[in-house]
Amino acid sequence: QPFGAFVELLPGVDGLIHVSNMSTDRVRDPRQVLKEGDEVEATVVSLDFEKRRIGLSLVKTPQELANELGTGSVHEGTIDRIESFGLFVKIPSGARGLVPISETGTQRGADLKKEFQPGQTVKVTVLEVDQSNGKIRLSIKAAADAEERAEFSSYIGKSATASGFGTLGDLLAKYKKK
Repeated sequence: QPFGAFVELLPGVDGLIHVSNMSTDRVRDPRQVLKEGDEVEATVVSLDFEKRRIGLSLVKTPQELANELGTGSVHEGTIDRIESFGLFVKIPSGARGLVPISETGTQRGADLKKEFQPGQTVKVTVLEVDQSNGKIRLSIKAAADAEERAEFSSYIGKSATASGFGTLGDLLAKYKKK
């Protein structure tokens, strides 16, 4: 139907996937996403026993998406919207989170619209996931710090194995033995 697709859950029991619940992107025609005979995995989003209706969704809820993300995990996301209080970033999994202005890595009082552009790709670390409402708090600053620490650790690991003259103390001790 133009407004969605009916799915047979059991013989005689159908559910409806409304077009708004077919994709995170706008769907004009349900045939863009589904065709007759497709087998789908959907989530029940509403039940109306009196009207005998079951609402289904192919799109994960914000809570489901938030539950999939681990605190401290680093992701590459796209800036979706810029506000005076922070940046909304969309992660490839479909989740969307907020980078508060204090976590952007910009100087205090900076104009975020001058520093960032919608559609720009940024690395973010998941700081916090609120399981009750699916809100995700992200940080660009923490992702940059983690990357810097990893580079430093890599450098220290390489330089520790590199051979050289040693320290002045090592040279003196060697000279003293002779």
